[in-house]
Amino acid sequence: MSMLRHLLVIIVCICLSKMSFALGGVSRACFISELRDLKIEKEALLFFKYLGMPDRFYELRNKSRNEQARHAIFESITTDYGSVRYYLLAESRVYKKFIHPVYRTTELRKYKDYTSDGWDSVNDDPDVFKEDSRLSIFKHNRELITSVRAGNPDFVEAVDYRWDEMQNMFVMGMHAYYDPKTKSTNFLEKSWATDCNLSNWGIQER
Repeated sequence: MSMLRHLLVIIVCICLSKMSFALGGVSRACFISELRDLKIEKEALLFFKYLGMPDRFYELRNKSRNEQARHAIFESITTDYGSVRYYLLAESRVYKKFIHPVYRTTELRKYKDYTSDGWDSVNDDPDVFKEDSRLSIFKHNRELITSVRAGNPDFVEAVDYRWDEMQNMFVMGMHAYYDPKTKSTNFLEKSWATDCNLSNWGIQER
């Protein structure tokens, strides 16, 4: 993507965020090896390091692809674009795929559950964008929203497999919001992911 086009995309996204209000949810089943294949693993890991990921996972940027394929980010995020209006909730259910020993069909086995820290609304405008220009590829997707996240607090986690499990994962996100004006709880559409879902990072084209 040319620099001019990249800037235009950023401007349009910011303007839309200011002019409209939208609730939404996104999930991610993102292996570090997938980020490596797209040549963005260093920027992505640096971004999560600034957000609180332990240093030991930042070192994955220098590991082999096989080692990176054993580490992933599983998360579901509920977002409110525009301004803080609601209390948000996110749940993330992570599944492994395996082959049924009798019917030989592909089945799902629950791996982990994550829930955001209660009903909350957090302004997503991290100062990291001002501190490191390498993170600008993430900026226009995250700065004008409030959100809550369900996922491992370390962001990255190691994944092991049983003998019958396939080496890919499936994440289902549950998203809800509470409106203090009407005192009502509302559920949004579920989100699904089998990969890094880069179209929701603002870096699907570079």
